[in-house]
Amino acid sequence: MSLSQERRTGIYLVIASALMWSTAGLFVRMADMDVWSMVAWRSAFSFVTLGAFLIVQRRVGRRSRLGSYGMPGVTASAVSAFAAITYIASLQWTTVATVMTVYATLPFIATGIAFLWLRDRVTYRFVAAGSAAFVGVAISVGAAVSARDVLGILCAFAMTAGCATQIVIARRFPDMDTTMMTAFAALACLCIALPLMHFRILTPQRKRPVRAVLRG
Repeated sequence: MSLSQERRTGIYLVIASALMWSTAGLFVRMADMDVWSMVAWRSAFSFVTLGAFLIVQRRVGRRSRLGSYGMPGVTASAVSAFAAITYIASLQWTTVATVMTVYATLPFIATGIAFLWLRDRVTYRFVAAGSAAFVGVAISVGAAVSARDVLGILCAFAMTAGCATQIVIARRFPDMDTTMMTAFAALACLCIALPLMHFRILTPQRKRPVRAVLRG
């Protein structure tokens, strides 16, 4: 595959991931579950799907990539599990709009971590843009009306910091198997959530209007 084809494929994957990520808040709001039940079911399906993908990948490629996991993968899996749990919690405790607004600070947080850890170069223009962005986010989410909203905002920031750390770890260790890392992160979330979730059969709920779902 040529460099231009790889770049085009990467752009398509980023667009697809953005579309899928943007639907998560809607589904979390529509599901009648507590935080830990949501984390458990989401992680279970993620682990099964990614595990099947890894098996197929190894059989087709006829080679193992276990050596590309290691301690960087373990660390990234722990960070990813933390980010996944706080993401679901933030969507349960504050509005989808607030969570996505906080998540918009991801590039600036990732750049800050890369600057401190990897000594990546940061321009003054980027620092000015990042400062303006944080001011805008503070104004946007500053209308929290309850302790639950505040807790949700804190979880959203924790999730964003976790995702930013994942990006920097992947940048620092480019040979790390990110698919395996995500699969083990899902398994970790499942193990954490299982003792805390509510084991019950879900019953159909009356459909809520999409506008009401997004408002929370």
